[in-house]
Amino acid sequence: MINRKLLKLIDNHKHIIFTVILMVCGLITNIVITGSLVYLIKEVANHSDDSSVWTYLWPALIAIISIIIRYLLSISVGYLTDIIGRQAKKDLRQKVYNKIVRLGVRTTDGMKVAGLTQVSLEGVEQLDLYYSTYIPQFFYALLAPIILFFVTVWFDWRFSLVLLAAVPLIPLSIIAISKYAKRIFAKY
Repeated sequence: MINRKLLKLIDNHKHIIFTVILMVCGLITNIVITGSLVYLIKEVANHSDDSSVWTYLWPALIAIISIIIRYLLSISVGYLTDIIGRQAKKDLRQKVYNKIVRLGVRTTDGMKVAGLTQVSLEGVEQLDLYYSTYIPQFFYALLAPIILFFVTVWFDWRFSLVLLAAVPLIPLSIIAISKYAKRIFAKY
């Protein structure tokens, strides 16, 4: 899943860590939005004559502020993933260039330098998505179930354990479906 050699190729690990932190903060704001809206619905359902306007206004204000914060976090995550991708491309292109310069203008295993450059740069473009999207999402996907477990354990610990136990089923089902699809496509 994570290739350590590929991680060593880039120098901007701090951007990846900061992106994951912002994604976790986005998850927390989603929890706050959901909680405040659920509380607002509960208060509306249990309406009594002695309820003040603030009983309904506070959860709505908290939800609106959380939505704004979530929007800003989403923009920041997008900005950081763009920075990670651009920096990774720059670093990898520089390393490819240095390698080609070291090789000189000769053929390598029957491949001309132009072909080697083309293949290398296509690989760099594909690694852009690996560094900017996959790596932060991978670490976020590891942290999110744990955070949700600690949030839901206060409501019902059995439900929380079932949710936490179901997390490994997601990648296992994806692997099973892809193997099944691979077998079907092999017939064609």
